[in-house]
Amino acid sequence: MKYFQDNIEQIGAVVYVRLKDETTPKKIDIKSDDLSSIKKMFVNSLGSEIISKEDVSVVLLSKSDERKNVIYEYDIEVPEYFQCLQDVTSSDDHELFNLQDDNINSVVAMIIELGDEQKQVVLFKTMAQVN
Repeated sequence: MKYFQDNIEQIGAVVYVRLKDETTPKKIDIKSDDLSSIKKMFVNSLGSEIISKEDVSVVLLSKSDERKNVIYEYDIEVPEYFQCLQDVTSSDDHELFNLQDDNINSVVAMIIELGDEQKQVVLFKTMAQVN
């Protein structure tokens, strides 16, 4: 993860949303000026929440237990719900999210892809509906 902090100027960032009842994520069209600050925000968050914490462990999901401060590494079959993570790393050709056609209330998750040709990380955040 430190790679992303050390190479923040050369890595890219792409933001996607996953919509309710859809399996393929849609790309959000963000102005490049704004994308730079979004990238820095997520890289800084990785640094403060993961890299700098000494008590964080990486554990295989199949060996999970009751520990706190754990990052789980998938070593079992990935559920269909998370197949969208593979979609964003395997293709750059995604339909754009369009507010005229897509309902903002149907967004169930946000996916952030950070990286370059050498390394990538994909972050997944479930979105809660606000009433």
